[in-house]
Amino acid sequence: MNYNENNQVVTKEEYIKTDWNTHNYLYEYTNDDANNLINEKKYYQYEGNTSLSYDHSYKYDKDNHIISETMDYDGNINTELRWISKQPSDYKKEYTYDGNKLKYEHDVYYNYDFTDPVLYEDEYYYLEEEIKCIRKEIVSNTYRNEMTYTYALDGRILGIDEKDRIGEHDESHSLIQYEYDANLNLVKKSNSFEYLDSALNELLHAGTHNEFYSYDSNNNLLKRISTYNYISYASEKYTSFYQYDSDGFLLKKEEYAGLSNTFTYSFEWTGEGIEDIGFKENK
Repeated sequence: MNYNENNQVVTKEEYIKTDWNTHNYLYEYTNDDANNLINEKKYYQYEGNTSLSYDHSYKYDKDNHIISETMDYDGNINTELRWISKQPSDYKKEYTYDGNKLKYEHDVYYNYDFTDPVLYEDEYYYLEEEIKCIRKEIVSNTYRNEMTYTYALDGRILGIDEKDRIGEHDESHSLIQYEYDANLNLVKKSNSFEYLDSALNELLHAGTHNEFYSYDSNNNLLKRISTYNYISYASEKYTSFYQYDSDGFLLKKEEYAGLSNTFTYSFEWTGEGIEDIGFKENK
């Protein structure tokens, strides 16, 4: 590593050796007068050739809050990135503050999905008691879906509201909500969904899927109940029970499918993880 007079890293090199080749990564860093990082470049070096991997830039306000960042990937290393970018900016993020508190974030990034260009646009709203993220997905310049995620301030997911366009006319809408106990264990997950033909304004399919969870005093999952209700099919219910040893390792799981089928799974702790050692089906 090389440092500047403020003891900040200005260049860094990584030596990578694999079973099929040896190559280097070279990083270059630039800081402003307030010692904020304003640019990072990564270079890929292989067999005497050097190519730019990415160019990551940052901007700050007068209070040194980051207000935007832009990532530009170079198209010559697509095999390294595993995806192709044909836009000048592979992603751009912008931030808005209220004093020192982040209130809003706007992200735009570009990718390919089975050769179709996909543009994602995310908007984050940092509220007093929760965080909302609205994601829009556009494929080949055509709107495809929109998802709204709601999070607690500690990062727990509270809800997902998804609207999706399928083909020329079909649309779907699903709403998933999560509930937790005082120990932050998930106790209920509810999902309602519907599919419709927007051209005919006809409901094609709809239903609900709910899951309920209960725990012991050590927060080990003891029971899970799953229910499925549809407008076009018979309702279903599945119940699972879990047993643990004194150290909290899973010993047995029993699944009841409907009224007649029972599935029993047995496990043991090997020191490296849980191993499935038995399965039994009773009808």
